[in-house]
Amino acid sequence: MKNNNELNTPKSFLSLKGTSIYLLIGGLLIFFIFLIWFIRQFTSSFFTSKYQRVNIGIWGKRTIILSYNLSSPDHSLIVFSNSYEIEIPGGLKGYTVGAIGKLVDLERKPLIFKKALSSAGQLLIHKTQHENTSEVYFDDFGDPSSDDALKSMIISSLLGPGDLNVLERIYIFFHLSEVVGPRTSRAIVTSQKFEPKLYEKVFRNERKLVQLQYQKSSKTAYEFASMLENIGIRVSDVLSIDRGENRVISRCEVIEQEANVSETAKFLSAYFDCRIVRGETGIYNIKLILDQVTESEWGS
Repeated sequence: MKNNNELNTPKSFLSLKGTSIYLLIGGLLIFFIFLIWFIRQFTSSFFTSKYQRVNIGIWGKRTIILSYNLSSPDHSLIVFSNSYEIEIPGGLKGYTVGAIGKLVDLERKPLIFKKALSSAGQLLIHKTQHENTSEVYFDDFGDPSSDDALKSMIISSLLGPGDLNVLERIYIFFHLSEVVGPRTSRAIVTSQKFEPKLYEKVFRNERKLVQLQYQKSSKTAYEFASMLENIGIRVSDVLSIDRGENRVISRCEVIEQEANVSETAKFLSAYFDCRIVRGETGIYNIKLILDQVTESEWGS
């Protein structure tokens, strides 16, 4: 027999109570899904980087390299003319900056953006953004000395595909005034080869001396050395592996003698997908030994 409380409880109240529980459970579920998404976005972003700078290659109507300083507003912008010719790693020559998007579309290899812009800027690009088009740009759009033009170019790339995650794009968007601010150095590259000096504080502080050994192409090796030098990694010697260690290398190696792996070694290993090996390095702190696959992928 039902008690008086159950008899006096309206059905609408019970239904409302049940709905509220479902809404609460649904709200908590959405919250936890968002929390997991946010944590993944944050941990994979440049906010957790140990390095002072993140070099972002931006391709579109104007190609830009943004070297974003995570510790101060001293950023750097390098703006390229669309007619600027580069040698794209992988043996592709005679391409202009404005045609990189078309090449990526034909080859179906987005990694070309990173390699091509690294070659153009003579430094290592960490992340890339690009407009969602395969159009070949012949003319130069916008005034690279205009803050509004630069902001427009960067915003256009943030809306397209690329390596930056949602948090990074939002952060850069809301810091555009700082990105193109008065403390940002600017360079416009039209025809002459340009080599910036955007040193990474971590590498400069560690002061590791690197010997670079190559299999076949001395030209590729010296281009490697130049890009490393321009971000603060000191390459003291470049030589053929045949005159160095007489052994077959199936995968590129970063050799370091110390038990504690340095940040320089970790960076080289991660960027070029090399294995870290503990071994003798002679008078150098690190040996970077290129394999044939790495040389062919980065060779011009």
